[in-house]
Amino acid sequence: MEEIERFVKWAEENGWMVQRRNTNELELPQDVILRYSNISNEYKQFLTFVDTCIAPDEKSWFLCLNDYKGIGDSAYRWNEVEKMCLYEAEDDDEWKEEITQFWDTHLSILFSVRSGYTYYALDTESELGAIVSGYEPEFEETDMIASGFFEFLDKIMNGIEL
Repeated sequence: MEEIERFVKWAEENGWMVQRRNTNELELPQDVILRYSNISNEYKQFLTFVDTCIAPDEKSWFLCLNDYKGIGDSAYRWNEVEKMCLYEAEDDDEWKEEITQFWDTHLSILFSVRSGYTYYALDTESELGAIVSGYEPEFEETDMIASGFFEFLDKIMNGIEL
């Protein structure tokens, strides 16, 4: 929790809107648990500690427990990018299958609309829960951002552009 506390303190000092959770229980929805059985412990710790975490310009935000439950304040669902991709695939069943297979192993954790649609996701197939990023229009083409969630938080504190 030390790494998360350090990030939260930094975020608050830098104008982020952060709301801490008042319970340490993590009750992810069943559909998220079933689909993503390998969510990194680092990200789970974050979800138990933070209810809301939004950048000062409100153009980037972490997905938190209420987002996964579908009761968050965001206009975007936690799986918004996947839904957009499936919509674009229209009646192409093979393309839809490829999209679904990709998202079966990538859990969105942060959205940004600073310069188009960008997401950051936890790669649930990687050993440490690597963080990758993708952006429109080819969302499934990703760049490796960090080997784990705590490293991702460090990069944000050190000025990575979200």
